Amino acid sequence: MRTEGSRPGFRDEMMARNVEWLADQVHPNERLVLWAHNGHVRLSDDVGSKSMGGWLRQRFGRQMYVVGFAFRRGEVRAVSMEKGKFSGSPVTHKVPPSPEGTGDAVFSATGLPLFFLDLSGVPEASALGRWLAESHLYHSLGAAWVTDDPESNLHAETMSRAYDGLIFVEEGHAARGLPFVTSPR
Repeated sequence: MRTEGSRPGFRDEMMARNVEWLADQVHPNERLVLWAHNGHVRLSDDVGSKSMGGWLRQRFGRQMYVVGFAFRRGEVRAVSMEKGKFSGSPVTHKVPPSPEGTGDAVFSATGLPLFFLDLSGVPEASALGRWLAESHLYHSLGAAWVTDDPESNLHAETMSRAYDGLIFVEEGHAARGLPFVTSPR
């Protein structure tokens, strides 16, 4: 993830270089689908360093379409984090509903339990376009779920700058882990 002297964002830059290699060398002139955490595929660099999606947009421009995910409540499978420290293996965590006023809660208020929104097709001057251009809180997690401060699992995001499209799911369900099998020597 990091090498001595590497800057923030080094990991995402190297992930982008791997995708570029796949596109150039392994699958030239083919379409690729890449699945990763919102924080890696996002296009904007609101967090201070360029994400993999930002690097790839720089290289591929509008030849790529980036989809983010949002959800209101449910379950996630992640490593527990308490007082800034990881503990144990991934487990299922209950995700309480996002508080009223968050982006997740506003999407939930549509009454649609599952939808896709083509953000690139929303007129900027429309009410929705203006709202999407504002920063709102959304559930955001990767490998860890903060157990001692669940609201810290919400992060500010400006959807219209971060993604071309968005999938919203009212209630998420935790992934099931695969059994750990050691290979014979």
